[in-house]
Amino acid sequence: MTLLYAMHQAADSVLREEAARRSGAISEYLEKQLQIVRMQEHRAVLSELLAAQERIRILVAVDLPYAADIVEPPTAPLQPDRPQPWPILILASLIGFFMTALRVTWPQARKMLGRT
Repeated sequence: MTLLYAMHQAADSVLREEAARRSGAISEYLEKQLQIVRMQEHRAVLSELLAAQERIRILVAVDLPYAADIVEPPTAPLQPDRPQPWPILILASLIGFFMTALRVTWPQARKMLGRT
């Protein structure tokens, strides 16, 4: 559970930083364009885009989850349910025993069948 929470925090932090970087770069570009553009319609569109980027920068600056909200915290049982070591160990031992027995008796069985 701690690992999942740490992964969520790290992913959220990376996405928040990237969103802030992108929003800052876009805002700088839009501000430069506002100084150059003279047509009123274009300036209005650029102003709207700049306002949208400012909203993004505000959302990123708030110390709340950015990428995803945790709706239900992760839970896990105290004991793992799989793999169960004893059945696997017993099965592996049996397979090993039969493979060894086959390997040891195979040359003798071939001689008895008349194949060399």
